[in-house]
Amino acid sequence: GADLANSRRYKLASDVYETLLKTFPRAVPAISTLGVMYIKRGHTEKAMEYFDKAYRIDSSDIIVIVNIAEISMLLTDFKKAEKFMKLKIKHNPKKADFYFDLAINAMHEEPKKSESYWKKYFEVNAKYPDHKFWSDNAKIIQNAVIDGKYDEYDWFDLGAQMIDKRVPKYAVALMENANNKHPYDASISYGLAHAYDNGRHFDLAEKALLETLKRMKHPKNKFKTDTNEIYFNLSRC
Repeated sequence: GADLANSRRYKLASDVYETLLKTFPRAVPAISTLGVMYIKRGHTEKAMEYFDKAYRIDSSDIIVIVNIAEISMLLTDFKKAEKFMKLKIKHNPKKADFYFDLAINAMHEEPKKSESYWKKYFEVNAKYPDHKFWSDNAKIIQNAVIDGKYDEYDWFDLGAQMIDKRVPKYAVALMENANNKHPYDASISYGLAHAYDNGRHFDLAEKALLETLKRMKHPKNKFKTDTNEIYFNLSRC
C-alpha cells in the first residue's frame, strides 16, 4: 500500500488498505491512510468519513487530529475545525503555525473574532519562530483586522492570494465571510471552486461550480462568465 501511494497509484493503494481493513477493521493507521488516499484522489468528503472513524477508535492519534482540523476547514465546518485545531495545539503548543490556522479559521464569520488568536500567534512566534514569510503576512493581517477597514470583498481578495500560495484551506475561510453575506454572488462561489481545484479537492470544486451556475441565474448576481468554461471545469472534476 505504501509503495503504491509513493508511486501515486492512489486507487490501487486504496484497494490495498480496504482489503487490510477487512481483516483489521480497527487498524487506525490503515483507516487514516485510506482517508489520505481519498484526499489524493479528490474525494475530500469521503476522506473525512475515514478520519472520523479513526478518531472514534483512537482520539489521541495526532495525524488523525491534524487531518480532521484541515479537512473541516475545507468543508466549512469551522466549529469542528476550531475544536481539532485546539486539540493539535495541546499535542504541540510550540508550533506557531497552528495558531496561524486558528486565527484564519476564526475569520470566516467576523475577522474581529480572530484578534486574540493573532495575539497568541505572536506570543508563540517570539519563542518558536514561524517561517518569516508567514509571520510577516500574519502581521499585515493582524493590522488589517485591528484597523477594521477591510470589507468582506477585501478579505475575499486575500483569500484569492492564498490560492496562489497553494493553501486552499486559508482561501476558503477568508472567502466564507463574503459568501455568507452575498449568497447570490456567483463570483464568490467561482472563487471557492478555484480554491478547491487548486488543492485537488475535486468533489468540493464540483459542488462550488454547480453553485456558480445556479447563482448566475439570480437577479442580484452581477458576475458573468462563459458558462462553457464552467462546464469544461466540471468535466475535469
